[in-house]
Formats: sequence, C-alpha cells, structure tokens
Amino acid sequence: DNGEDYIIPEDVRLEIIKLRRKYKSAAALVNNIPTNSITGSFNFEDGEPTTLTDFSDGETLTDSDDPKIKQKTFECKQWGNIIGISNRLIGTEKAQLMSYIDTWFVKKAILTENLKIFTELKKDKTAVACKSLDDFLKIMITEIDPAFEGDMRIITNQNGLYWMATQTDADGNKLLMRDVSNPAIKRFNGAMVEVFPNKQLPNTGNKVPFFIGNIADGCYFVTHEQYSMAASEHALFNKNQKALRIIEDFDVIGADKDAYVFAEVDTTAAAASTEDSGGSK
Repeated sequence: DNGEDYIIPEDVRLEIIKLRRKYKSAAALVNNIPTNSITGSFNFEDGEPTTLTDFSDGETLTDSDDPKIKQKTFECKQWGNIIGISNRLIGTEKAQLMSYIDTWFVKKAILTENLKIFTELKKDKTAVACKSLDDFLKIMITEIDPAFEGDMRIITNQNGLYWMATQTDADGNKLLMRDVSNPAIKRFNGAMVEVFPNKQLPNTGNKVPFFIGNIADGCYFVTHEQYSMAASEHALFNKNQKALRIIEDFDVIGADKDAYVFAEVDTTAAAASTEDSGGSK
C-alpha cells in the first residue's frame, strides 16, 4: 500500500481441509443384521437347557419344559439431517464441497449409531463396582460363561484406557499389554481393549464405564437401509440453495445380556487408594 513493495499474491486453498480424526464405529463390535422389513422379531433361547433324565427300561419319562424361547422385536426408525448448500458453492468443484458433505454426514451417522448402541448396552444392566484389574479378571473368569463363543472385548473411553494403563502388579509391571502382532492394539487377559472418545462414552461423575465380555452376542444392530442420500433443487429455492438430505434406517436391540458385564471404576476412590498405599499401586 506504500506503492513501493512488491504485491505478494495470496494463496487461497479452496479445498476444505478435513480434521485428521477417525470416527470409530461401535456397530462394528456388535452383531449386524440386515433386514428388508421395518419391523420384525428375533427368537432367542431363554436360559440354558437342563440335563437329560435318568430312567430305567419300561419306566415313563418325565415331561420337560425345554426348550424355552423368548421373542424380541425390533422397529427400525429413521434418522437424518438436511443441510442447505448455496448453488454458487456447489458450482465450485475445486473445493470438493460435495465430497466433504458426504463424509460429514457419515460421521454424524456414526456418532448417532454409537450413542444408541452404548445406551442399549447399559440398559437393564446393574453396574458392577471395580477397584482394580483383578476385579476385571474375576469378571472375565467367573461372570462370563466360557461357553460363549467369539472374541472377549473390553469397551471403555479415554479415561478408562488411562486408568488401565496405570495399573501394575506387585513388581511394578504394567498389566495392560500390547498385542504382539500390532502394538497399537491393547489387551488385558487376552481381551482386546476398544477405546472411544470421552464425548461419545462419557463418565458418570467420576465413574468410568467398561463393557466386558462378548459384546457381539449382547447387542444387535439391525439395519433396514444404509445411508440414503438425496438432493432437492426446490426445497430451498427461495434461498438459492440446494437441500441435501441423508437418512438411515436402523434399530438397536439387546440380545444375550448375560454375554457381557457392565462395570464402573470410581477414579476418585482409585486415586485415594493409590495415595494411601504410598503410590505402590
């Protein structure tokens, strides 16, 4: 502006720079069931079968009330969003705006699914108070039936991972182990630890949530229709905008509630215990 200095051209980057954040889907950890119907039901075994009856030849066998079946219904609901995009911006393909919006919608869908899944996992479950990873070990050995097939997992939040990472044995060795094949994966007693952000799986006060067991058998994610996207030139015509809409159709139902345990660790009590023991634990 002084008429002497060179004019430096301004570098304007049109493409929207996405935050380098991966949105982990809890639906990948539960049982996924696609359906062609909006409503329906599943038939589950109720309880466990009893033993056979001992009898002698010629005697009358006693009647049995096995098997017992219980029915659980599902009703897929629609979840969606609409966003208005300027027709001028839509024409700016260099910004890759439409591609960005697609990804943005998918992230919102994942957050919605995660919320519903965590809510269902807590439903009808009484939280087991734990103070150490020894309590986790007891749950995994005595509370989870070894007859359950599939991977044992521990789902928690960032606070939970930090707490687990600080737990040591009597010799000061860390109890949370790294997977030999993939160091990024953490395990405890063989169970993979799945971590979600505190915002998605929040504490209850100072109590950190943990789901321990066969999560896939404990919860069903029923999808009627995956992400459905549509655009309208007319809905926001008076604003010179195009309306973009995404809808997904799903339901989350509890399956075998005995397949996992919902536990909580009071980090306030854990911190006080560490101080009382001189910091050895």
